[in-house]
Amino acid sequence: MKEVFGKLVYLSTFQSYVNARTRLPGEALQVFAAEISHLVDEAFPTYEANAKNREKFRRFVASIEPYLQLRIHEQGVDTLDAALTLALQIEQAHQASKLVNVGITGSTVILPCSYSDQRLKIKRRK
Repeated sequence: MKEVFGKLVYLSTFQSYVNARTRLPGEALQVFAAEISHLVDEAFPTYEANAKNREKFRRFVASIEPYLQLRIHEQGVDTLDAALTLALQIEQAHQASKLVNVGITGSTVILPCSYSDQRLKIKRRK
């Protein structure tokens, strides 16, 4: 009986924490998704599996960066796993685009990823 009531006492704590949890700067998406999943399981033990999965998806998407949220909604993704996969792809592309901007040296741009063997010549303004 202690296990049942002891767990119920902490429900409001888990629910408050899952409500306040956002992705920390530099936190890996996989780590954040796992944390949200764990918190939802603890905060809503009476939810059926389908309801928990929807809650995990909803809370994950609501707590990530707006540019990721937009793309996830544009693609019509509706599960945590699919949202995580898409968010990882978008974030990787976003980081690669930053490398292109930072990687400009002289008059050659070195493109990362699958474009690494191609070079674009850019004329310098004087």
